Amino acid sequence: MRSLPRAAPAAAGVSPPVVPDQPSAAPVPAALLHARPTIIVPMKVTSQPGSTAISVEIRFGTRSPLNFTPDTGASQSAVDPGVARRSALASAHARVRQGTVCTIGTFPEVKTGPWSAAGHPLHPQVAGVIGLERTTGTAGLLGADQMSRFGSVVFDYAGGRLILGAG
Repeated sequence: MRSLPRAAPAAAGVSPPVVPDQPSAAPVPAALLHARPTIIVPMKVTSQPGSTAISVEIRFGTRSPLNFTPDTGASQSAVDPGVARRSALASAHARVRQGTVCTIGTFPEVKTGPWSAAGHPLHPQVAGVIGLERTTGTAGLLGADQMSRFGSVVFDYAGGRLILGAG
């Protein structure tokens, strides 16, 4: 397993973020794969002392790619309201009551229309609309509702890959 580069100490006891080099071209370990993966999505891994964040690029139709956080703990995929507006996602004319680790809320839903990851189509669906960009810097969450369609999910942190449908 490849380790992340260490950051040089920063002034005032604050460590700068550590960003790994390019994703590994090494093959996925055979023990993880019983069949050919359906999709391999490049995944950005950003680590700093005490935390690690991941993101993948998602496109709505032919629009520019957006950074989404893959979140197996999110029962429903979600998109930021500004992203939904800029991406012209149609309202689903519904609201869903969702619980998270810190709150329960009722959120509007939008229709994703055609969307994709690494050029591979994702299943069109409804997604919750929740403010994410200002607080987390992410355009949306790729939830368990979408990832579970592939049967398996592998987060390859060292290789910088999200592997869907690994067998």
